[in-house]
Amino acid sequence: MSSNLRKDSMTGVIEYEGLSKVNLHFSEWWNGEGLDIEFGEEEKRIHLHTDEIHALVVAFVATGMVDMNEVNEHVDRMKFDSLMREESIKRIRSSYA
Repeated sequence: MSSNLRKDSMTGVIEYEGLSKVNLHFSEWWNGEGLDIEFGEEEKRIHLHTDEIHALVVAFVATGMVDMNEVNEHVDRMKFDSLMREESIKRIRSSYA
């Protein structure tokens, strides 16, 4: 039997309500070269290489469909929420040690 476990991949959920409600689950590919993305309620699945993701982001910014300042604010909030969740888990674990 051959097996391997990767503990440093990036996965996440983004729930966002703008003009429409978005529920997006993403998971980094094993080789780190892309993402599998699923839009929850619509059950849309897409698989994109980092080059394809880059091209889409360029198109979105060029057409004005995405405001990078707003995106960066959402990213900062997402990272902060994740850090707070990790800290909470550490506190709970240490209370049972």
